[in-house]
Amino acid sequence: MSNPDWSEQCPIVPAVCEEREFLEIAEDFADPCEIFREAISNGFDAGATGMEISLFTIRKGSRDILRIEIADNGKGMNTEELQAFFDLGNSTTRENPATIGEKGHGTKIYYKSSRIEVVTNRDGIQLRAEVTDAYDSLAGNQKPKIKVASRPATEVGTHITIDDYNHSIRDKFTHAQIKDYILWFTKFGSVEREFGHNTNENVIIKLKGIDSDKAEQLRFGHTFPKPSASLDKLLDIYKAAAPEHFVRKWQTSGRLRNFPDISYEAVFYLEGDSAKREYNQMITGTGRKKQPGMYQVQERYGLYACKDYIPIERKNEWIVVKGSEFTRFHAFVNCQHFRLTANRGTIMNTPPAILDDVRSAVTDFFRNRILGSPEYSDIEWLESQAASYINQEKDERDFEKRLKRLSTRKVARYKGVELVEPENEIGVVALVIAIAAVDSNAFPFRILDYVTYRGYDALATLSRDDLPLERLSKAYVEFKFILRKQFDHLFKHLAAIVCWQLDACQGDAMVDIGGNQRTLKIVPADKDDKRTRYYLEYERSAQRLEIFVLKEYLKELLAIDFKHRGAEPVG
Repeated sequence: MSNPDWSEQCPIVPAVCEEREFLEIAEDFADPCEIFREAISNGFDAGATGMEISLFTIRKGSRDILRIEIADNGKGMNTEELQAFFDLGNSTTRENPATIGEKGHGTKIYYKSSRIEVVTNRDGIQLRAEVTDAYDSLAGNQKPKIKVASRPATEVGTHITIDDYNHSIRDKFTHAQIKDYILWFTKFGSVEREFGHNTNENVIIKLKGIDSDKAEQLRFGHTFPKPSASLDKLLDIYKAAAPEHFVRKWQTSGRLRNFPDISYEAVFYLEGDSAKREYNQMITGTGRKKQPGMYQVQERYGLYACKDYIPIERKNEWIVVKGSEFTRFHAFVNCQHFRLTANRGTIMNTPPAILDDVRSAVTDFFRNRILGSPEYSDIEWLESQAASYINQEKDERDFEKRLKRLSTRKVARYKGVELVEPENEIGVVALVIAIAAVDSNAFPFRILDYVTYRGYDALATLSRDDLPLERLSKAYVEFKFILRKQFDHLFKHLAAIVCWQLDACQGDAMVDIGGNQRTLKIVPADKDDKRTRYYLEYERSAQRLEIFVLKEYLKELLAIDFKHRGAEPVG
């Protein structure tokens, strides 16, 4: 059976759900501050030399809602351009390489609000456009309705009012945060002056954040510190902190290897952390009051890929050699052939071959011209010199500290020798050696050899006979400042333990590093034995391990009593 002939149907024409696309584009902007980036870009495209951004709250019903007012003195918009302002994907500047806007997506971030009013002046005509319930309309699958009116005017520029933007959530809109964003991620914070492009150097912005009472006038251009003129001067001024204030600059430009028609420009600043903090108040640091939006150096610095000299995306992997080396750098590479995503968040739409060429050029310059340069070795030399200052300063501080402690130390005299009360294990060893040197009978053991950096502290003999070394019985003596229940050696081979204090009580179990357990027995002094005795006993052996608690032993047996300097020591 043959198939019947096909009958022609109406063709399918792909369509766009305009309401959903408007909403998706509006919500595609992750950072609410991006509204300022788009407004500033539009101001520059309009040839503005002055702009104003002001944020405050107004009462609407039972709510305090956020109002943003943005104004510029540019050429304004005609009817066609005003239409494009509200349209999606319609840009009147797409074919103009001198302008920033090209996709017709940026101003759609304004739709995240309840009301937008645009008043613009062009060629003696003032146009006023207003849309209410903008976000709610899109969320309800309806395109906002925009009312437009006109009248003759002599004013210039454009004034935009946005109400309830971002649902009036305004924690990101403090003055300091907006200023930081403007100077890092907008055309006003462009790095173009580093490459000799000074067309916009006189443009100003008056900014008033939500927490500010008055506007601040900002100067055009991204902020960089001045390169260090003299390493010796840095050392003279900052001494050990000199590397933290060090600044060096490198700059390059060229054309891509496989695309000689495409050019790029790059600038690298190597900056110490203190040099960064001198011009950037948003970096966290000791003694700096915490405020919203502050960040650490590693969260902001490194290498940025730029288009229109506006930082778009960090590309630290292009300059990473080891660990977090990128945090030293404040660097930017600009290429007008970078292709951006709709929200201008990344350069991932750039053809891979072009991206690879830019990366290769930047990486080669970084490794060969920066890391291999004499200027880069300056920081290593400076760090070595700073280290010597650090050691000198540490020695001075230690000396002063020791002098101060000297007056608080307890001392005693014994047989004409001044003894110092110990504060650590090495002090216990020194005290025993000093006493034994003037009184060989002070202890029932004689030290033959000692070390204090590993293993048991001393080899000793219990013999009083003057015999050749090979004929003497030998065993270990371990020194502790405080003897605790957990012992970090084996009890085996020990002749005695000498400590300054004992952190254990009668009957306590003490365990060595091998898990062997001994029980503490304390025998108080009496009329027959004038000193308190401490032993570690083992139930399977009659042999005892004696502990000399030096603080009590010296006082009870040798009448050595430690007192502060200035008091009459007993001994």
